[in-house]
Amino acid sequence: MAKLYGSKYFKIYLPQIVDSQVDFCLVGRKRLNKNKIRFSLSETNISKWSNPSYVGKLSMYKTPRGLKFKVQASTSPGHPFD
Repeated sequence: MAKLYGSKYFKIYLPQIVDSQVDFCLVGRKRLNKNKIRFSLSETNISKWSNPSYVGKLSMYKTPRGLKFKVQASTSPGHPFD
């Protein structure tokens, strides 16, 4: 996947869990100097705006004890996991 404006893109391959599963890959994008990673089921559209394949994001925060992670899943209508 190509880098765009300093963003890093990566793929996470998912094992099949149920017979009806049709998506086997999550695509992630981490923008330069940002503390969150956005996930989508589509390689061509990763932003959350009007994207039915948007899955959610992982935010990272610095604390005195280390890093704290926060996961937010999408609950948009028509979402593949609804």
